[in-house]
Amino acid sequence: MMEAHWRPEGFTVPHAMTYPFRWLWDSCFHSIIWLALGDADRAVAELEFTLSVQDDDGFVPHLHYVSAPDHHASFWGRSSVSTISQPPIAGHAVAMLDPFRLAGLTSVTCKRAASVWCARWAQSRSIRP
Repeated sequence: MMEAHWRPEGFTVPHAMTYPFRWLWDSCFHSIIWLALGDADRAVAELEFTLSVQDDDGFVPHLHYVSAPDHHASFWGRSSVSTISQPPIAGHAVAMLDPFRLAGLTSVTCKRAASVWCARWAQSRSIRP
């Protein structure tokens, strides 16, 4: 099922017809699922793609309209992404992917998560961003 829902841009859609875009929480959990399935490359790609639309102030939008950037642009007041977020699950996903086991996930990725939880987690493991 995960393979069938994988998109070449680097994320998994929850449902190709109903939810064809990248969703924050879903992608964080998808990265954990990819890791559990033994595909560390996709786990890292999913999380990095999710954080690639992070604003300079640390905001991570809950929706990324990858294939249709103008979808709901008039509603959100900007194209490509929403203007709301969800509680920070990205820090948990980073912890689950454990940068000591996955060469592709570094403290830079942890820094991109921009959550207090993630920063404390990295500090407790002596990771220097």
